[in-house]
Amino acid sequence: MVFRFSTEQDCEMMRDLIRLKPFAAERGTTLDVWDNVAKSLSTALKVELKKKKEADLAQCAKDIVAESNRRRADREAELSDSDVSDGKQKQFDDGLAFEREQAQAKLQFDMEVQANNRNVILECAKNFSAALANKDE
Repeated sequence: MVFRFSTEQDCEMMRDLIRLKPFAAERGTTLDVWDNVAKSLSTALKVELKKKKEADLAQCAKDIVAESNRRRADREAELSDSDVSDGKQKQFDDGLAFEREQAQAKLQFDMEVQANNRNVILECAKNFSAALANKDE
């Protein structure tokens, strides 16, 4: 069954939410405020809502609040572990420095190989030229 609200009911719900401020409730009282919102809406709308639906909606709101609190606790724990974050940043910076050194060493090695290859090619060209000169004589 689809439950539709009239414009008047929507306005009443908004007034109730503004009055009760469920999102600004103090920590630990949030669920009580949402219970009050559900009760106020039931009486203000003068619509008998099924108990199961009310319980489901209240449970959904409680689950959302609990998840929000869990995330907040995770963020606070993450922020309090700034030493761990600093350690991770240092490890990351050290890794970048190591990779930079490795890249520079590889570049230097490649340049030396190219220089040696040029010298070998020049030496081969000299030997070949000398061999051709000796053959012509």
